[in-house]
Amino acid sequence: MAVAEERQPTVVVHPDMDGGAFARPESARAWLAAIVDFSSDAILSKKLDGTITSWNAAAERMYGYTAAEAIGRSIELIVPEDRRDELKGMDERLARGECVAPLETVRLTRDGRRIDVALTMSPIIDHAGAVVGASGIARDITERRRAEEALRRSRDQLKDFVKNSAL
Repeated sequence: MAVAEERQPTVVVHPDMDGGAFARPESARAWLAAIVDFSSDAILSKKLDGTITSWNAAAERMYGYTAAEAIGRSIELIVPEDRRDELKGMDERLARGECVAPLETVRLTRDGRRIDVALTMSPIIDHAGAVVGASGIARDITERRRAEEALRRSRDQLKDFVKNSAL
C-alpha cells in the first residue's frame, strides 16, 4: 500500500530535551502520551470495527463519558443516527489509508446534547503497513456556531430594516 509506506510513524525529539533522555523510545512515548493527555482537544482512537481504544481527558470533558465508560464501546456512542452515513464514508477512506480532510460535523454527549465539532481523522498504520485503526481529534465549536448564527440573523434583520425604512 503506497499510502502506508509514505506515512510510517516517526518520533523525533530534540536531543537537548532533558539531557537527551527523550532519545530513548520509552521516554519519547511517555512524552507523546503526555501531549495527548493534556491536550485541550478530544483525542481518541478506534479499531477498524469502530471499537474505541483510547480516550483522553478532553474527550471525557467534551462528551461526558469517562475513558473507562467509552473504551471498548462502539464509536457510534457519540455519532447521531442521522450522521451514520457520514461515519461510514469516513471509515471507508480510513480503511484505505487515507486521511479524512478536516470537517465540521455533529456529535452526541452523554446527556444527549448535540454539539458541533471540528474533526480530523487519520489512519493508524502498523509496522507492516496495514491500517489497523484510526485516530481522531475533535474540538467543540458549538459556541462559535451559535455566534455565527446570531450574527447572520442580525445581518438579516438589519437588511430588512434598511429595505423597509427606505420606503
